[in-house]
Amino acid sequence: MPLYLEQRQIGTAQMLIMPDAAESYVQAAPVLALLKDMVPEESLRALEAVAAQGFINLKNGAKGGIELRLDEILVALVVTIPSENKKLRSLRARRDFDVSNKIITPPSAVSAYLNVFGAQDYVNRGRSSQTEGRQPFRMSADGALNMKGWVLETSGDYIENDSRPWQRGDTRLVHDLPDDMIRTALGDLSYPVEGFQSFQPMLGLTVARNFDLHPYRVSEPTGRTSFFLNSSSRVDIYVNDRKVQTLQLSSGPYDMTDFPVVNGSNNVRLVITDATGRVEVKNFDIVSDANLLAAGLHKFAYNAGVISTTVNREKQYDSDRPVVSAFHRYGLTDRFTLGGNLQASRNQLMTGVDATVGGKWGVFRADLAGSHIEGGNDGFAWQTQYQIVDRGKIGNDGRFRGTRNFTLLTSYRSEHFAPLGSLSPNNVSSYQLATRYSQQWSPTVSLGIGGGYKIGRGDQRDDWNYTLSLNKRLSTSLHVNVSLQRRAIEGYGMFLSLGWTPRDSRHSVNSSHDSFNKTTRADWNYAQEGRAQSLSASAGFVHARDHSDGSGSVTYYGERGEITAGHNVVTTFDDGGGSSNTTESRSELRFASALVYAGGHAALSRPVNNSFAIFAPDPSIRNYPVGINPRGRRSEERTYEATTGGWGPAVLPDLTPYLYHTVQVDASSLPPGFDAGEGAYTFYPTYRSGTFVRLGSDS
Repeated sequence: MPLYLEQRQIGTAQMLIMPDAAESYVQAAPVLALLKDMVPEESLRALEAVAAQGFINLKNGAKGGIELRLDEILVALVVTIPSENKKLRSLRARRDFDVSNKIITPPSAVSAYLNVFGAQDYVNRGRSSQTEGRQPFRMSADGALNMKGWVLETSGDYIENDSRPWQRGDTRLVHDLPDDMIRTALGDLSYPVEGFQSFQPMLGLTVARNFDLHPYRVSEPTGRTSFFLNSSSRVDIYVNDRKVQTLQLSSGPYDMTDFPVVNGSNNVRLVITDATGRVEVKNFDIVSDANLLAAGLHKFAYNAGVISTTVNREKQYDSDRPVVSAFHRYGLTDRFTLGGNLQASRNQLMTGVDATVGGKWGVFRADLAGSHIEGGNDGFAWQTQYQIVDRGKIGNDGRFRGTRNFTLLTSYRSEHFAPLGSLSPNNVSSYQLATRYSQQWSPTVSLGIGGGYKIGRGDQRDDWNYTLSLNKRLSTSLHVNVSLQRRAIEGYGMFLSLGWTPRDSRHSVNSSHDSFNKTTRADWNYAQEGRAQSLSASAGFVHARDHSDGSGSVTYYGERGEITAGHNVVTTFDDGGGSSNTTESRSELRFASALVYAGGHAALSRPVNNSFAIFAPDPSIRNYPVGINPRGRRSEERTYEATTGGWGPAVLPDLTPYLYHTVQVDASSLPPGFDAGEGAYTFYPTYRSGTFVRLGSDS
């Protein structure tokens, strides 16, 4: 018979009904399974202990705070759990992509792509030292091979008539552990750094925490709160006065985390309304910052290898120069993060520590580092940064209170402090200070003021500047920015910019003038919607003290590639500001395309950004075009991100790894009676992966 909890059926139960209803029996296992996530473990054990031969007598069903009762009117088993006996339930305030009703199409076991970019320039008129006519053809390529999550990626370029025309770029083997947010790589490394660390090209091995492998989880503090409901209630969640979610919850204790906060101080409000209409409000603050880690979260990168250099377009690896680079940061609490870092080679060492503290008053970070060069001098450096962001809102009095942001940065480097790779440090400045305050004065006006000061070392003079800026939105499509600045050497100057983007238009016009370097520029841009079967165009003019530059280009984005044609004219000026004979007129033609492979099928495509999907029609519908991700109304001529046709399968080349993507399929061109297959597919691509989809069948 049905099993009810709080007037809602949650399942069914097998029962043996006795003449006295209170003496009836219920099979224990199904009931315990349904209550597993609703009551604490000790309550389940107490109820399980009274079971005999797999059945619980209803008169013994009040163990562990759980009451079992046969309702003879409903003809159902009714479970009653007092609110204080319910299990603590965890909730997330942030909305995730709902995959409960979707079938995920996984990446293919083997996939690959190769991007090819080419450029051909023609100089119509050049400088005296420059060859006119057709210039050397240039080409570059990058690609990846993915085999069950192991990715081999590489790149290279070619220059016609060069003494060494071919050059290999970075090559590495990458493997991700998404659940642990860890990326491992072997080869030419690309790795993150912290504090005073510097990036040094190396051939080696890296193991690093990469939060992009789990983008639905936020690494910064997102808050936590607990509350207790005596009865079923509606809970409205507000973050910075914006409702982000409404939940209908039953009675009991709750723990809520992962609020959708922004950088800075956030106000969170829970409005709890019970069945009788009584309202309770809970307010608390959450501080979030990119330098803070959520409590218990680690961020790290450990890298080891040998120094890599490029000489005459050839990569060289020095096995006699081993190098290590590592850092590790840990969120002790949501408001305190501590870290340490180290970089070392055979003749150089740099190590440091950092600490970040956050509160309603702002976020403060301090970095301290020391360096040592074999046979040289030791050095040290420190840097502090303080920032407070007060988010804008409308006050209870109806007045606008815009966002306010204050930043203060101070640092010091000793004369001989040397980050890795700098064997002859030349720190001409010792102490540095920079500060800025900005405030949104009204919905259309923002003001800012800032400045900086550097103390020179030795005979190096001090340097300083201060700036006053104004941003004003004159209309929905017109925006102006004015910045007045005073510099220690150049004196007073101004930067003025004006931007115009007509409403419901694909055009934009921007212009600016910088009095310090006496540069005036203006440009126009146009872009059609989407990146398939669309056009974009641009034109611009720059006038500086020593040259003028006029340029224009048109780009066509096709489903199988991109092509750009452009022209540029540069005229240099002599010391008197007049035109000289050094005028260059250059035309250029550029193209880009890609070859992709997945699921045993290959296709041409636009360049692949990271991951892609191939849609191949069944032979029975090969002669009918199928559109992917239609745009526009059905009553109008529709466009698509990709289509099947004479060029083969359709390709979506710009899927972001570790994010869910739902793709719509339009098979309206098929005659009646043909199997079009699914109307939508949901993908979850991994790093540089390809996914294959068969459209339709032979039915």
